[in-house]
Amino acid sequence: PGDPESADAVRAYGAALGRMAEPIVAAMEAELGVRPAPSWAIVADGLAGAAVAAGNEVMEPWAGALVGSWLVEGLVEVARVPAPRFVDVDAGAGPEGVAPTDLAAAADGEMADFDVATHLERASCCMIYHCPDADLCVSCPRRSVEERRALWAGA
Repeated sequence: PGDPESADAVRAYGAALGRMAEPIVAAMEAELGVRPAPSWAIVADGLAGAAVAAGNEVMEPWAGALVGSWLVEGLVEVARVPAPRFVDVDAGAGPEGVAPTDLAAAADGEMADFDVATHLERASCCMIYHCPDADLCVSCPRRSVEERRALWAGA
């Protein structure tokens, strides 16, 4: 993590993915009247969320968060999107064990503690709660910060 060449390559990939999504976002606006900003937020959250999930899967959550942030930095070349916000959840520590991810430390090559999982504080809502048998997602931005963090912490 933190290698400038890798970061630049991942940013370029994020920009390329953004260019691929442009016609889809434009078509949804033209055909469905969907404003582009929420669509782009979903794209950004999708990229950052997938990267951090992959990092958690291989027990390198900070590397995943770093890759997610680079992907979204590349996406910014194509669309105005919010920067991803990541939080670390220290297993078993309760809501007090949830803290912002230290991306600077990750870029310096540091690794999260063994019992930490990193999550994305999403900017977009997937709207799944509109389904009859669904509730808000754990990470839904419609939940309060305190509620999301308590759910992540298992409280």
